[in-house]
Amino acid sequence: MTRRDNPFLVCTGRSCWPDLGQSAILGLGGSALSLQIVTKTKLTEQDKESLFRWGTDLWDNDRYALTWRSTDIHCVGYEENVAVTQAGACLHILNHESNELRIGGLNGVITRPEARGKGYGNLVVGAAEAHMRDEMDADFGMLFCHPELEPYYDSRGWVKVESPVTIVQPEGPRKTSHTVMVLAFRNAVWSDTPVVLNSLPW
Repeated sequence: MTRRDNPFLVCTGRSCWPDLGQSAILGLGGSALSLQIVTKTKLTEQDKESLFRWGTDLWDNDRYALTWRSTDIHCVGYEENVAVTQAGACLHILNHESNELRIGGLNGVITRPEARGKGYGNLVVGAAEAHMRDEMDADFGMLFCHPELEPYYDSRGWVKVESPVTIVQPEGPRKTSHTVMVLAFRNAVWSDTPVVLNSLPW
C-alpha cells in the first residue's frame, strides 16, 4: 500500500498527512473557557450550523459574485464541544518566476460573535499556519482579504503582494479585487511580480 492508498491519510499534491477526523490535536486555555482545536478534512453538519449559519454574507464577499476554491483542511476551535471558530487551508502548486512553489492557502477564517475578544481567532489561524508549514510543506502561505484586515495579518508576519494577482473564474481569468498577502516559510523570499494563480481564489 502506498501513502496515497492509505485511507487514514489525506493527500493533496505531493503532501500527505493524517486524517485526524474528530481527534483533538491541541487544547489551549482561553480567558474563561478552554478552547480545543481539532484539525479535520470535513466539517459536520453541526459544525457548519454553528460556524456559518448565524448570519448572511459573513465575509462580505457576495458583492464580488466569485466562485471560491474548496478547503482541504479545517482547524476548528471548540468551546464546550461547540464549534465557535475556524481557519481553513488548501494546498496549491504555483508556477511563479520560473519556480514551482508550494502555496498554503489560508481561508475561511471566522469566529462566532459571542466568542470574539478571547484570542480564539489567533489560535486557529496559528494552527492553520503551522499545518501549512509543517504538514503541507508549503513555501509560502497566501490569503485573500479586505484592506481593513491587513494590519491584523501584518502583525502576524504576512506581507501584502503589491503586484496584480490574476485568478480563475468560470467565465475566465480576472484580476482579483481583494488584498493578497503572503507569509514566507523556511526563509523563502517572495518575488513581488505579477502572479497568475491558475486557480480559483480561496
